[in-house]
Amino acid sequence: MRPVVVRRERVGRSLSSLAVAALAVVALPAGEAVAVPPGTYAFVVNNGGTGSLSVIDTATNTVTATIGTVAGPRDVAVSPDGTRAYVAHDNFGSDGVSVIDTATHAVTATIDVGQISPVGVAVSPDGGHVYTANQIASSVSVIDTTTNTVTDTIDVGVGPRAVAFSPDGTHAYTVNASITASTVSVIDTATKAVTATIDVGAGPLGLAVSPDGSRVYTANANGDSVSVIDAVSNTVTTTIPVGGAPFGVAVSPDGAHAYTANSALASSSVSVIDTVAQTVTDTIPVGQSPRDVTLSPDGAHAYTANGNVDSVSVIDTAAKTVTATVGVGSLPLAATVATVKPASGTTLVSSANPSVAGQSVTFTATVTGGSGTPTGTVTFKDGATVLGTSALDGSGQAAFTTSALSVGTHPVTARYGGSGTYLPGTSPVVNQVVQPLTCSNATPTISGTQGNDSLNGTPGDDVIFALGGNDLVDGRGGNDLICGGAGNDSLTGGEGDDTLDGAAGNDNLSGGGGNDTLDAGPGNDNVVGGDGNDKLVGGDGNDALRGGAGDDTLTGGPGNDALDGGAGSNFLDGGPGSDACARPGNGPGCP
Repeated sequence: MRPVVVRRERVGRSLSSLAVAALAVVALPAGEAVAVPPGTYAFVVNNGGTGSLSVIDTATNTVTATIGTVAGPRDVAVSPDGTRAYVAHDNFGSDGVSVIDTATHAVTATIDVGQISPVGVAVSPDGGHVYTANQIASSVSVIDTTTNTVTDTIDVGVGPRAVAFSPDGTHAYTVNASITASTVSVIDTATKAVTATIDVGAGPLGLAVSPDGSRVYTANANGDSVSVIDAVSNTVTTTIPVGGAPFGVAVSPDGAHAYTANSALASSSVSVIDTVAQTVTDTIPVGQSPRDVTLSPDGAHAYTANGNVDSVSVIDTAAKTVTATVGVGSLPLAATVATVKPASGTTLVSSANPSVAGQSVTFTATVTGGSGTPTGTVTFKDGATVLGTSALDGSGQAAFTTSALSVGTHPVTARYGGSGTYLPGTSPVVNQVVQPLTCSNATPTISGTQGNDSLNGTPGDDVIFALGGNDLVDGRGGNDLICGGAGNDSLTGGEGDDTLDGAAGNDNLSGGGGNDTLDAGPGNDNVVGGDGNDKLVGGDGNDALRGGAGDDTLTGGPGNDALDGGAGSNFLDGGPGSDACARPGNGPGCP
């Protein structure tokens, strides 16, 4: 049985390195930015020397850049959208995680996690959190990727070496290797608590979760085996013998196969496991002492980080043969593959800005990309509130129409969700101004004449222009706007939150049910609010205003007015003139 070393130490080679042809690379100091073409890249952690990250273009199997990192890098993970790589480094004084922009190769942040030896790292499926497996502290650090700060620390089993998430992000798993125990800790990511501890094969150093989340696989370096865990019952259902000293394990995107990196010096290889039969079906020789194995997003290729020969073996998973060997930095320990997508551009326009309450407004988003028309969906938001979602058409446009925006200013944005080709993007804010519906900006649905008219609304929301003459208008149901025009008019709002404008003349205005706004205009008017919290304005002239039930606001205006708030908590303002006020009997302009 191979001993599991749990003291803190530098990772080193146990044998002299075999020669690998060196490839010309571009060395980048931390923080220096370059433009990176979109494509699929393998990111390889090199622990030797001062530490680095090799970037391999998987289309050509060449190293296109070497990014300087903090010394002691141990593991790497990439965000689901492919925009950021997170490198865990164990550096005797600057333990933490470096954040790298995959499009520019610039180190954008370094997150301190304390002297706890982070040796494993994983990103949650939603990209919101990074977890590190801290070997010395026997804990997991939880990092908020928005603020790049540690928000929680979770105690797990002794000596965690790797961490992985379930596909739905509800659970995280760590493999824990110590002299006395070999376990997996199951973490509830909502409560940040360990909910189960599972005994596995000796010396687990790597783990992977199946694409459907039903199984967890651990690579047991001291047991030359893989433990298969049922993720529902949290029990080991099968132990599969594999090659010597498996350090890493990966599962194909279709879940049909698992691959282990077997680091035994005499037989460095990758074991191919049929996950249905749960047996090894093939063994593929690779570079000496592979420390990790990872798969391309399409599962067509596997990549091993060969620690003793400073190389990466590229495996054709269909042919089960090594098709290329790529020289990388000193002592490669871990690798991951991700697609770097081009950015998209999103713009947003409104069909009518400003608009009026109840008016139909169409927001149109246009999404552009560097090559070809983007596909996918656009989500329209009013601040944080989702208005709706629409699919892009053949010209890269998506539209959403609404008439439900309330009076005020609405910060509307369009969020493109991205695709297999393009990154997500958000438009600049369009401040949509919605003005109150008034007699000066509305379009009538019912119109009278310049004579004396009798007009009735519908059960819905009406805009009624009575025009000139002495008119009789009943809005009936709905939230109506009734414009009396010149003349001595009798206007009734009916049920709903109505707005009545009497204009010039001696008018009778009655709000009816609902929270109504009644403006009598010039003339000697009679205004009754009715039930609801109403706003009554008499205007010029000697007016009689009665609020009725509800909490009302009555303003008499110039003239000798009679104001009666009625039942409720009311506010009365008599305005200029000799006014009589009741319920309450005080207020501005009241005797």
